[in-house]
Amino acid sequence: MMGFEMKCLIEFEPILKKSSSLSPYTFSGLAGVCEYLAEPRSKEELAALYKACQTNKIPFKILGNGCNLLVRSAMVSGVVVKLTNPVFCGFENLGNTVRMGAGASIFAAISFCSQNNMAGFETLIGIPGTIGGALLSNTSDKSGPISRFVRKIEVLDSLGNLQIRDKEEISFSDKGNDLRDLVILSVEFAFEHDKTESIVKRLRKAWISRKIQLPLGVPYAGKIFKNPRGLTAASLMEQGGFQKARVGGAEVCDRDSNYIVIHPHAVVEDVLRLIEQIKQGIRERFNVDLELEIAIW
Repeated sequence: MMGFEMKCLIEFEPILKKSSSLSPYTFSGLAGVCEYLAEPRSKEELAALYKACQTNKIPFKILGNGCNLLVRSAMVSGVVVKLTNPVFCGFENLGNTVRMGAGASIFAAISFCSQNNMAGFETLIGIPGTIGGALLSNTSDKSGPISRFVRKIEVLDSLGNLQIRDKEEISFSDKGNDLRDLVILSVEFAFEHDKTESIVKRLRKAWISRKIQLPLGVPYAGKIFKNPRGLTAASLMEQGGFQKARVGGAEVCDRDSNYIVIHPHAVVEDVLRLIEQIKQGIRERFNVDLELEIAIW
């Protein structure tokens, strides 16, 4: 960064780490270094940091748990934020609804709901990620998208001002939503109540089903592609002959073709080349342009 840009971040020195590796924070383990890694201690501090970055045109990114991220750049410029403080990861039972911090993991959310007899999230078991990330991608399972439970969303707008958005103000679709220009702080969900044993039974059934698909015990990059309407990316890849396709240390997962397993000595370029090979092959064979689900920095 230029000297002026650095000066505008001086007040945030207690929460900033310079030249911080992002590899420990991604599932693939393939990542470079970010210029600054920030872990704000309050919503007000996050808002002030966001405003400073917006005002001075400093790149600003939110890093979830890195399950759906590839970092191509050796140096990610600007500020990368992790919402690890309890204020961004907590749960609040409001009676008929639950407020969840955007930095909370899906697993922790399932646990909280199960303990409070709230049904709906248990079928998401095994899906990695945070509440904020799940909302951005409108994560779904066989029961439907996560957006069906949303009531309100607490965000920072493009100017860094805190706002509450009702669900009706957000356009959700199978391609995502219009939250990408905002910083999600928390989400209020509404659930049906059910018996603990019924919730646990569905949870176990969902886990058995998902365990068959997910790469287990190995680093991976995924989910790679969005499902085209009426199709699945995995089935297209299988029909196109991309099962077990490999470039360098990156290989299509044999459990679910829409994940890429990372072998030792792999580099991010291996993954990117494999993705391009798949996209080109599917386009040529099926005349379908696969859209990326995974984020690339």
